[in-house]
Amino acid sequence: MRRCKAAAVLGLALGFGVITGSVAGAGVAAKKAPPKPLLEACKVVTQTDAATFLNLSVTQSGSGTSCDYAGAGGVAAVTVRITSLSPANVAFTKKQIKASKGATFPKLGDAAAESITPGGGGDIQILKGKVLLDVSARKSDSTGKVIDLDPTAFATFAKAALAKMTSGGSSSGSSSSSASGSAAGAQLDPCQLLTPQEVATVLGGTVTADKVGPQDCEFKSNGGKVIHLAVSIGTSKYETDAKNFTGTAVSGIGDAAFLAQPNGIVEFKKGQNVIAMQTSSSLISPDDVTGLENLAKAAAARA
Repeated sequence: MRRCKAAAVLGLALGFGVITGSVAGAGVAAKKAPPKPLLEACKVVTQTDAATFLNLSVTQSGSGTSCDYAGAGGVAAVTVRITSLSPANVAFTKKQIKASKGATFPKLGDAAAESITPGGGGDIQILKGKVLLDVSARKSDSTGKVIDLDPTAFATFAKAALAKMTSGGSSSGSSSSSASGSAAGAQLDPCQLLTPQEVATVLGGTVTADKVGPQDCEFKSNGGKVIHLAVSIGTSKYETDAKNFTGTAVSGIGDAAFLAQPNGIVEFKKGQNVIAMQTSSSLISPDDVTGLENLAKAAAARA
């Protein structure tokens, strides 16, 4: 008995600890580290995100922590900036945002404020941890005249960008292991819905596929033309987009599909999945329209 006690004391003294019938630390779940923020601006707000918000086709420029989207004529635009702050600047920035004269959002990030200029544009700054997300936008009508931003819609747009940034780019929610297929809203790999060879029949040249987000794929030709494909779950998005883009119904693609020719968009739903495809320029000829619709049919067959 004395030898056992001595061994126990020696074990404690050497830092081994004494295990009595169970593994040390058993039953204590390891704390999961939060995801690192996504600091790539063109993935936080994708080309499809910007086009949907502005309700027109956009071109993309920028990389890293800075991204710009511009509509035809350069009037409508979305700009995204992401800044990593030093600890000393976090408190100062938070104070500045809260002192803003624009609308503030106490439940959005650690501090958030929106500023909209009538007949101009708008800007939202959101501080989360040590990262500042700055989204600015300007909308225009079909004649190129600047129109006022809807404060609620703009805030929702920025909130979606924040969700992507803070989740590290991963999609929110979890999928059940018993649910599968489009009817259950399965997670699809956007770059697997089309092949570069198929897209080349529309864009011409040699095409490469680049997964620019968890649910976004960019097919780009060596001539600079682009088709952006985005996947989302929830058919309410389809109904909203069909109304916002005043799309024309197209038969034979998924469960339902629409074409927004001036915007270069074909979007369809299949089960709970919604797939949107957008060209880098508006569809001009009937051949352009037919080509994009054929790609949508190929993607629907794999969705």
